[in-house]
Amino acid sequence: MNLAELHLFGRALSAAAVHAMQPTGSEPLSPTELVVLRCLHGQDGLAVGELARRCGFAQSRISTVVAALRDRGLLEAAPDPRDRRRNLVSTTALLRELAAAVPAVDATPLLRELLAAAGPRAEELVAALGEAAAVLAAQAGEPQP
Repeated sequence: MNLAELHLFGRALSAAAVHAMQPTGSEPLSPTELVVLRCLHGQDGLAVGELARRCGFAQSRISTVVAALRDRGLLEAAPDPRDRRRNLVSTTALLRELAAAVPAVDATPLLRELLAAAGPRAEELVAALGEAAAVLAAQAGEPQP
């Protein structure tokens, strides 16, 4: 696999996951909004700069997304008591309520569907993707489920 193929592979997985993660009965969330909410999960009170670093997006992009999510009542920002120039971003009760109503979704069925053309190797590929995701998450210092 070359780097271009790896990029396209990642985009295909990301597009499928974003589609599957959309909340029902509410305004759809953009892929960047979903990433920001994922980065804030269990990490309330992050500065916009820290959130940008964790999400892998430019700070200006994160500021725009945070403002949009604040307008929708999903995030709130308050001045940092240690540095009044910075804002700390946190989830709202509304977002926590919505998140509690949505069970964690296992990606295995989606991966099986995406890899069905691989026939009998599909299960092996799904397992390998799970292992690869765990290795990458550990390298990034992300909590393991």
